[in-house]
Amino acid sequence: MLQNKAIQFVLIFTLSYLVLNGFYQLMLGLYESNIDIFTRLTTTSVCTLFENFDYRPSLLQVGDVLIYKNKKIINITEGCNGIAITIILISFCLAYKSHWKNYLFFLPLSIFFLHLINIIRIYWLVLIKYN
Repeated sequence: MLQNKAIQFVLIFTLSYLVLNGFYQLMLGLYESNIDIFTRLTTTSVCTLFENFDYRPSLLQVGDVLIYKNKKIINITEGCNGIAITIILISFCLAYKSHWKNYLFFLPLSIFFLHLINIIRIYWLVLIKYN
């Protein structure tokens, strides 16, 4: 019985991960040479929450250049938006069966905290590189 539940967990996790990641890759394909909405949201969130931050579109690659105290510091590209971790979280939650009410509470709160922690991570990376 325990072995069947473990196999079911792995199958649900893998299938949901592949489906969600596939949708994300399709969405990225729609943006082609432009920055995707999640990466732009991450960049604007950093600039909104912290003083002396600004951004400009990158001329060298798809993404934004994050500027701190009028100095170009880092490029924010597709990998900086935390979506890959969010997809893993959602896949794990779907594989771990629970009541739908728990999902309505836990998933939005978790995604919000993932986004917040990612913004703080980018902030610290900028400060480390600046100093």
